[in-house]
Amino acid sequence: MASCGDIEDGFGRAEMFSEPLAGTIDKYDGHIFVCVPAKYTEWPPDAGSIGLVKALSGRVKAASKVEGAPVYKVTVCEATEGQDGNIILFPPKGSHIKGPTIFRGAANTEADVDWFMSCIVGSSISNPERVAAVDPATVWIFVCCHASRDRRCGKCGPELLDLSRELTKDRPVTSLACSHVGGHVYAGNVIVYKAGEMDWFGYVTPAGLASILSSALGLPEADFAAAAAAAAAAASGEGG
Repeated sequence: MASCGDIEDGFGRAEMFSEPLAGTIDKYDGHIFVCVPAKYTEWPPDAGSIGLVKALSGRVKAASKVEGAPVYKVTVCEATEGQDGNIILFPPKGSHIKGPTIFRGAANTEADVDWFMSCIVGSSISNPERVAAVDPATVWIFVCCHASRDRRCGKCGPELLDLSRELTKDRPVTSLACSHVGGHVYAGNVIVYKAGEMDWFGYVTPAGLASILSSALGLPEADFAAAAAAAAAAASGEGG
């Protein structure tokens, strides 16, 4: 029997799969993830109020209004050890920045934000020693865990995040908690970036995550299905 929490906010709620997902994502060209030190359980409803995120978002939005300029989405993600203040950039196609790139400490001070903006608006990267290209084979999994924004994300997201990390041990996958990405009704919400391509998924369940990982990694779904099924049983109160 599904638990009360699962029925109200989790994978067993009645609204699951009740709305079409096509066309629910606003168009954008590049994605900026700001790594913040606070755990996702501590984020305020407006994660943009953390540190310099709001200032950065304003700068990015203003730059995007220039005719012909790419449109960027800005999202907060939970920093892993030693990553506080880093920015993970998934650049638009045609950018002088090729592939996912980490800008170290780019959100720590206003001067750092200035530097980051000069890198994405200009035609070259200054202080290249502060920049690290990411292995193009890496698969990035971002899971909305923003509980203070919506209980459904707070219920589904952490379960999917933990499961993703468990299922991809020793594989080229980085799984991170992220802030609100829109569409609480679609929780669990998962974004996948791989080899310059992005996919957004809504209504993701543990079984659905197994399918997503299988496709992203080019591996049989059976490699992930058993662990995902066990997680689903545990989440619904059926685990032993």
